[in-house]
Amino acid sequence: RRGKQGGSGNEGLDGNAGIRGNTGITVGWRNDGYDCPAGGTPTMRLNHCNRIGCRLETLFAGTWGTVCSRGFGAENAGLLCKAMGFKEGGRPVLNFGGGQVMPPKIWLKNVKCKASGPNGDVGDCEHTRWGSVGGCGHSNDVGLCCFGDAAGKQGRRVGISDWESCPEAADEHLRLRDCGYKTCRVEVMHDGEWGSVCDRGFTAKTAKTVCKSLGFPKGRAVRAGTPNGVGKGRIWLDHASCAGGENNIELCPHAAWGRVGDCTHARDAGVCCAGKWKKPSEREPPRAFMCAGGAHAVSSGSTRLRGCARHR
Repeated sequence: RRGKQGGSGNEGLDGNAGIRGNTGITVGWRNDGYDCPAGGTPTMRLNHCNRIGCRLETLFAGTWGTVCSRGFGAENAGLLCKAMGFKEGGRPVLNFGGGQVMPPKIWLKNVKCKASGPNGDVGDCEHTRWGSVGGCGHSNDVGLCCFGDAAGKQGRRVGISDWESCPEAADEHLRLRDCGYKTCRVEVMHDGEWGSVCDRGFTAKTAKTVCKSLGFPKGRAVRAGTPNGVGKGRIWLDHASCAGGENNIELCPHAAWGRVGDCTHARDAGVCCAGKWKKPSEREPPRAFMCAGGAHAVSSGSTRLRGCARHR
């Protein structure tokens, strides 16, 4: 025969709590307290994200840099977030400021993107010249907080991603070398050897004469040793000051060949030519100009010029 049922036993002990997993990478954003999502394209990115936003950075001339909040248009955030694949757009964070590692440059200011224009990249929006960001510091870096996941189609830059270099050019007597986005060094041929020109007395008219003789309608002088790199070898000319009608720098008044006093390659003259280049057969004949009297050098040495008249 079965006995009486015993009383209830004591309550069992609770088991240990499981270990909490690590937080995963943020790939989307909702208004729930998580960091704004990082994202980007080959020329634009969101960096150093937190719950407020991410710093907007753009690539130009091989260097990443930031965008100033000054003049940052109201439509920009939504358009730029969509360009990085965030279909739901985003919001701007003005004066977002720096992060753990700061880019060396601030590239853009007064950025204004328009839905009707190219907006696949911040560089294609209306803005000041690259690097012209007076009054901006990294405390003014703009940030964005994009919404949703970066699952949409990304935009791409259609404009320039580097400085437009001054053009190189050459003929048998004159050439432009070591060109960069500001200038090229002027070199002339004499006695079978190439040499540079001192910038002393090198005027805007001299620069235009150099460019015109090489087939360019425009040119500007860049003085005080600014050409890229340092020239080597001879310095042939000093005080080359053209009147504007000459068709070659050799015809301009200048000191005797090789007599350049204390000029060094730190003072090599530079020019930046511009406009549509013309082949020699397409160029206009030189205009009339007044020969300059006095003692000046010509290609064969120093000669005194008298009885000068207008040459045609």
